[in-house]
Amino acid sequence: MNKFFLTLCLIMSGVMVIGVGNRNNDLNQFVETGKCIDCDLSCRDLYETIQNLVKSNKRIDLSGANLSYSNMSGTDLLKANLSKANLSYTDLSLTNLSGADLSDTNLSNADLSLSNLSQSDLSYANLSRTNLSNSNLTGATLNGVIWFNTRLSGANLSNLFLPRVKWSNLNLSGVDLSGTDLCEADLSGASLIGADLTKAHMPMINCSKADLCGADLTGAYAMRAVFFKSDLSNVILRGTIMTETNLSGAGLIGAFTDGETRWVNSNIT
Repeated sequence: MNKFFLTLCLIMSGVMVIGVGNRNNDLNQFVETGKCIDCDLSCRDLYETIQNLVKSNKRIDLSGANLSYSNMSGTDLLKANLSKANLSYTDLSLTNLSGADLSDTNLSNADLSLSNLSQSDLSYANLSRTNLSNSNLTGATLNGVIWFNTRLSGANLSNLFLPRVKWSNLNLSGVDLSGTDLCEADLSGASLIGADLTKAHMPMINCSKADLCGADLTGAYAMRAVFFKSDLSNVILRGTIMTETNLSGAGLIGAFTDGETRWVNSNIT
């Protein structure tokens, strides 16, 4: 949690007289019921409150709430309803958000590193500058997500449906995209160093000028893909289908191939 912003929020909360009563009422309501729809819980340390509610078997419903700059790190928000909530700058690192409803949320600048987001619904969420490093997103719904400057290094995004996703220039180092559908995705200029793309579905993907050094594309389907001037050094291409693929200017030093690798009609100049 950014202590500067939390301190600033607390100072502002102390200075502002109007609305303080309502904020306290909102907190009391949440403490007692686990529900606080469209309320203001910004700049709060909610760790103990949430953990106590979980122990009481109360389901968390914070849909539409303002939770910006709050601390929720390490909490159990299994199947919580956070739809349309403002979670900007919120600390959600190491949090269990499995099965949670995060649709239409504002998660810009939030920290979700090392969090469990499996089976969660992130439809139309704003993930601008969000830290999702080493998080688990398996089975998540990601339709219409805003990915501007999102940090995804080391994240598990395997077996997802992400056609036409726009990840240009993002840091995707060490990300697990095995079995994921990336048809017509834009990964131009992205860093995919050491990424796992085994059996990924990548037809017509744009990886021009991307860094895939040491990435594993074993069994991937990359027909008509674009790897123009990409770094493919030490990449694993065993059983990879790269028919009619643009590899002009790509660096393939140390690339691993086998008899199942397909280069038919590909440009490797």
